[in-house]
Amino acid sequence: MSNIGISSSEDGLAAGWITRMAKGEADALTALYRLYHRPLLTIFYGILKDREAAEEVLQDTFVKAFHKASSFNPTKGVAFAWLVTIGRRLSIDRIRRKRSRPDSENLEHPELLDDKIREGTTQNVRQGAEYSWLQETLEGLPDRQRIAVRMAFIEGYTHHEIADQTGLPLGTVKSDLYRGLNTLRNNHFGKND
Repeated sequence: MSNIGISSSEDGLAAGWITRMAKGEADALTALYRLYHRPLLTIFYGILKDREAAEEVLQDTFVKAFHKASSFNPTKGVAFAWLVTIGRRLSIDRIRRKRSRPDSENLEHPELLDDKIREGTTQNVRQGAEYSWLQETLEGLPDRQRIAVRMAFIEGYTHHEIADQTGLPLGTVKSDLYRGLNTLRNNHFGKND
């Protein structure tokens, strides 16, 4: 993403906590967790449809974020989107490991395995108890943002794949994802316990 920068005081706080995490400060990790654990758990549960697995991915996401805090760049995105991306990748890796014994057809055509993972991820979200809430929340987004968020975080497409599928420039896709996640976070996620 081109120089997006800090868009709200919450983004500034989160970026500050990540900077402190890069220095090894565990209290900054605790503060970041308190801010974002609920929305992240909802997203991971939607992908995995397993509360225990979603909680494990949530924990792994924050552990990985703590260890990779020095790689976070607030000029390229906000902390929430960074955490969602880490957790989404961990969730998809978990699904892939669970399906580590693909049938012979998938061994001959690895792209079919990715399609099956996308189908399984979408099916898991649809069957989840929170799917209706997620669907309703996404419906409140403008069309391009809704499509980008759904494709990236529910169907498992990469930014490049979304650009190819929609015919939009990569920068536009990244901006739509940023704005969509920011809207979701501001409307529903930025609440502490």
